[in-house]
Amino acid sequence: DSGRIVTRGRMFPAAPDKSVYKMRVEIVWQYKPDQTAMPLPDETVRMDDAMNSLCEAMEEDRLAWLTAIHIGGGCAVFVYYTRDIDAFSGRLDKTLGKYPPLPIQVGAALDPSWHEYKEMLSRFSLT
Repeated sequence: DSGRIVTRGRMFPAAPDKSVYKMRVEIVWQYKPDQTAMPLPDETVRMDDAMNSLCEAMEEDRLAWLTAIHIGGGCAVFVYYTRDIDAFSGRLDKTLGKYPPLPIQVGAALDPSWHEYKEMLSRFSLT
């Protein structure tokens, strides 16, 4: 099914303080999909390696929290909330700079109420 999107969201036993993590950052990774709209195996390995490294780097001192990953239709979207967009950008460059150029685009928006996160939880009846 070419319209399939897989979402992996995170539930937090002790939610991060939303008043501190006001910026939502979305990292969009474009890929060539297989017949099911998912990434090919080699791309999955490359994506997992780079994005796992980034998640560890962002969460080690709670600079940012990965809240969801949406994959399907030729792109994967990694959603973070951060307390400092400039520090996030610097750490992203430092962490992903260790890899060959990646097919990503990064965008950010002010989301102090975590609207996108709440919408995702609601969509899956998790609220």
